Amino acid sequence: MNSPQIENKDEVLVDGKIIGAIKGLRFNYAKSDNDAEPVDLHKEAIAKELSHASDRLIGAPNDQIILSTDGSLRWKGEKIASLSKGEDKYFPKIILLADDQILPDNIKNIEGRLNLWLRHHINSLLELILALKNPHEIDGLALELCTHIFDNYGIVARQKVVNIVKGLDQDVRAKLRRFGIKFGAYHVYLPLTLKPAPRELLLILWALQNDDVSQEETQEGTQEEGLAQLAHIILSGRTSVEINPAINKQLYEVGGFKVAGKRAVRIDILERLADLIRPLIALDSDRYQGEQASELPVGAAPKNGFRVNVEMTSLLGCAGADFSSVLTSLGYRVERTKIEEIIKEEVAKEETEINDDVVSLAKIDGENPTNIENDKSKKPSENKADENSEAQVEQFDEVWFFNFQRQANKGNANRDNVNKHKVNNRFANSKNKENNKKPYKDSKQKGANFKRKPKPKSFDKDSPFAALAALKIKS
Repeated sequence: MNSPQIENKDEVLVDGKIIGAIKGLRFNYAKSDNDAEPVDLHKEAIAKELSHASDRLIGAPNDQIILSTDGSLRWKGEKIASLSKGEDKYFPKIILLADDQILPDNIKNIEGRLNLWLRHHINSLLELILALKNPHEIDGLALELCTHIFDNYGIVARQKVVNIVKGLDQDVRAKLRRFGIKFGAYHVYLPLTLKPAPRELLLILWALQNDDVSQEETQEGTQEEGLAQLAHIILSGRTSVEINPAINKQLYEVGGFKVAGKRAVRIDILERLADLIRPLIALDSDRYQGEQASELPVGAAPKNGFRVNVEMTSLLGCAGADFSSVLTSLGYRVERTKIEEIIKEEVAKEETEINDDVVSLAKIDGENPTNIENDKSKKPSENKADENSEAQVEQFDEVWFFNFQRQANKGNANRDNVNKHKVNNRFANSKNKENNKKPYKDSKQKGANFKRKPKPKSFDKDSPFAALAALKIKS
């Protein structure tokens, strides 16, 4: 028997005949016309080729090994190992998918090589998150915040750690910023970990840690499909997507998205939206007149409100009802006013000003202002037929306001529950005070008809009423 030969497709040939092919670390036998042909004749040759494949894998550069979304390690496109849940959620176990004919020493070397590659891969992409496990020179509330960020894959909702954030002074915040932490309006997070590669890796680690939820069946497919779909969205660089009910909401958060209304918005994009809205609600357009009004930013509105502009919608990649649902979920409310009513108010205001000017001029010229009003009332309204002929389409001016009452109630719910008992006790004490109030002494002694004598009025001695008062007292 001649020595086996390896073709370009990893096919093994013996005596010019294909006996099978090496796929990763396993040998797949080719179908034979003669099923009775023994395969034991080629075991030695197959074991030899598998040993060569093991050596090639051990010496392979890092870029030839990849981690796919399904949680498997691949070499030359073939699956060589799969990951499983480990004691540390950031470092899973490796289950080698190798042929039994590979020698035990080679198996040990392959496992060591893959573990080394996996640790290097995780440490490279998640360096900032892993640094928060035992941060240097950080203690107290700052250490507690780092633990929250570490446990939540680099992102934590600000509402969950609001008390911790309030307790941090500026020096401590400066230290935390050196670790890459950003204090946003809605989240405290690590911006550099929102890149596609770290987020894809975190999705895989989260799926492994949650008892193989990647295989959980749902109404619209498997969670594995949702995981692959979300990974594809992350790699595409989209800023927001329509939520899929079949995908776990926590999976969106691990992927770097915030579920807001009908959309899932990327965390950093949500913070940029807050940066656009913040200066607008700090202004009141009614306070700016003349040339100052023309210098107002696009989207400014009266009463510290704002209007949605193109910059906001293009940032999120959505508009209309979807964008409104995002703002509503963030705690904003909208006031809608018909455009016609606004125009009528402005026209009425201008007409009033013109009428005032005409009347004032008429008075100066010596004319009767009532005659001018009568002449104006006799003139038919212009363009009335044109208004009736054109189809009226209802248009609204939408101004958004921050719902302070809603946020206050949400943030102070516990405080209100505590103070509720205090209010009730105070009310009860006031009732007891009223019941224990002592009766008026004079009314008890002299009866209900008792009336106090009115005090005599004092007059100026030089006034004419002083003499009359004196006579009245004498009589």
